[in-house]
Amino acid sequence: MEQHILKKCEMLFGKNFCKDLLEFGEVTASVKREDGLGIEFRNSFIVSMTYTCQFIGQLKIGDCLIAVNGVFTQDPRVFVKNIQVLIKKQSLTPMTIKFMRLKRKIPRPPTFPPIHPQEGYSYETSIIYNMKGILHLGLDLRDIEGKLMVTNITENSIADITFSLGEAIIDIDGEKVSSVVVFQERLKKSLEIRNYALVCVEIPTTDLLKNAIRNKIAASLKDTNKVNPIPGDVKIYCAEGIAVLRKMIEPKPIFQCEKQEKSGAGASKPSPIQLRLDERVKEQDIPSSWNSRLFVKLPPAKTLESENAN
Repeated sequence: MEQHILKKCEMLFGKNFCKDLLEFGEVTASVKREDGLGIEFRNSFIVSMTYTCQFIGQLKIGDCLIAVNGVFTQDPRVFVKNIQVLIKKQSLTPMTIKFMRLKRKIPRPPTFPPIHPQEGYSYETSIIYNMKGILHLGLDLRDIEGKLMVTNITENSIADITFSLGEAIIDIDGEKVSSVVVFQERLKKSLEIRNYALVCVEIPTTDLLKNAIRNKIAASLKDTNKVNPIPGDVKIYCAEGIAVLRKMIEPKPIFQCEKQEKSGAGASKPSPIQLRLDERVKEQDIPSSWNSRLFVKLPPAKTLESENAN
């Protein structure tokens, strides 16, 4: 199995690919037949996941699946077919997935020029891999106030698993990049040499600073109709909230339509459509750990009882 994985990496990234950039893991979950696995593959790599996927938070876009329930196969098509057969056998299928993950961040190499940090920012060395035919780059950069800022990211792309909005790119492989053109040229050169590039990223470390940067990005784009994706620092809480909703809360319709009335010979006579409030909306407090300006607590909704009480 290990030889096959290394061979797959060599085919994608070349024989000189650094094996130290690989991580391996194993995750387990129970998959409902009606939900399915909720994962889209391309050459055994995950390229998208639905919100019903039981492995959200455990697997990531760009992960390569190696084996399911101990069954390993080299052919991606056979691999997907085996998963479908497993799910169809029973309503709830325990599933253990072994996967390979390309490291997203590494320590800055000592041979690179030192970074002079600024107050309010942290610095990381991220990796952009050449995943042609699997994932797009999906990165939009703009020169804002002398910094090369990440202003837009395509969902389920290389940029989506590497960067967040408001981050600034300082250098590539130790060479400073001062414009979008220079960035593109240097990135192309690095990917041609070894199929990955090391990118130094400057990250704002406070909510106020992040919001200020996002406002500058919006102003620079001058496109009020453009919807920016959820930043990476917020995605964690979104996934957390979805997991709670799926496990703890059984959704019920607030509004229901009155049933059809029967008349003569068992025929149904349509009654006027009337919507009624089935139950009150229950308010739940926001966890204290979700301390962010992105969450606003609204007052309780008005009801007939509360209005009459006043």
